Amino acid sequence: MLIVPLAIIATTALIDIDTPETIHLGPFLIAAPALTAAFAGPGLTAAVGALAVVAQIVIAALHGGVSTPNHEAQIAAVLVISVFLVVFRRLLDRYERQLGRVRSVAVVAQQGLLRPLPRRIGPLGIASVYIAAEAGAQSAGTCTRWYPPRA
Repeated sequence: MLIVPLAIIATTALIDIDTPETIHLGPFLIAAPALTAAFAGPGLTAAVGALAVVAQIVIAALHGGVSTPNHEAQIAAVLVISVFLVVFRRLLDRYERQLGRVRSVAVVAQQGLLRPLPRRIGPLGIASVYIAAEAGAQSAGTCTRWYPPRA
């Protein structure tokens, strides 16, 4: 999947270099780290963001210089948004780890509280059905129903 963001950077840079200086395609470079943040961690997102900033600097150098106000603004925009994406991805990873820990505690608690019912208690046969509150839920908001055995 990393090929797509890298292709976005390469394609945008090549097309922008070949277009007149009045047409600026550099802002499209931000799509690469944004897409990377959707499937990769903060480290890879930062690397792709840095590569996008470097590509923007190369474009600026070939189109009138890095020190022009327009190019400075474009470089700063790609840099700032890339940093935001890295921070966002880092926070998202932390929340996903916390959610995983909470789910594992909930599953252990449920298994300890809702022990499986025996099939029989003396002459009485027992059957039960597990009904989840949501699809895929294994804890919280669930109930077990008991049905009398069929005669």
